Amino acid sequence: MENFAKQRRENNISEYIIFQYQMEDLVRAYQFDMAEIEEYVVKHFPISEEEKEEKRTYFRQLIAEMKAEGVEQEGHLKANQEIVDKVLELHFKLLTEDKEYQQLFNAVRPSIQLYLQKAEGKVTNPIQVCINGVYGYLLCKMTGKPVAEEDKKHVEAFGDLLAYLSYNFKALKL
Repeated sequence: MENFAKQRRENNISEYIIFQYQMEDLVRAYQFDMAEIEEYVVKHFPISEEEKEEKRTYFRQLIAEMKAEGVEQEGHLKANQEIVDKVLELHFKLLTEDKEYQQLFNAVRPSIQLYLQKAEGKVTNPIQVCINGVYGYLLCKMTGKPVAEEDKKHVEAFGDLLAYLSYNFKALKL
């Protein structure tokens, strides 16, 4: 795994998941064409040739995994979803053991419920809702799409919850 991604996984699991989602979408945007990824992505990193080769290897592996798992059009790699499931397990553990987390979750719960309804059954996992909300917000910012003030407040709450989970994920070395 690319060092940058590995560091994110070790330090902030939520950032890592979102980074992986971004990389999946980047590969889709370039239609799995490694020559295009080389030309428009890897070539422009101000890094050594050795580090560029690491990036090429990372993208080649990502492309192969996405094709093998049939997530060329949409969805996420099984390994990424397994990590989301681990964070969900931590969520349930903290709900039963951590008063501070219970309070934080209860404050975010109305936002999660709202977005679960908007998902119309496509998403049922409250942690996935938070991740999707933050990721969607980042995509809007990157593409210049406007985000309603109310949505920004929901995303901020999602970010607070994910930060708490990420801190505990790292502390527990999950």
